[in-house]
Amino acid sequence: RRYYSHQVLQKRTILFVSHILPSMVLILKIANMFYNHTAKQKDASTESEMSKLEQLEVDLRTAIETENYEKAAKLRDQIQKLKG
Repeated sequence: RRYYSHQVLQKRTILFVSHILPSMVLILKIANMFYNHTAKQKDASTESEMSKLEQLEVDLRTAIETENYEKAAKLRDQIQKLKG
């Protein structure tokens, strides 16, 4: 077992951190880019779901107004499925 002085340990720690730090910064940047990309995809999919839901509701109103109740029932089921 080796015992080192405080100064030697401090120098080794500084040397280790100086070698590891750039890699850690790179890993954090990549993780941040991945998180931002995933968040943007989630926002985009939510927007498309909302527009699809809105379109289905418009179609449902039209089907009811034209007394196409079979189509209205199918649209109603699709809307309920999207809303979860």
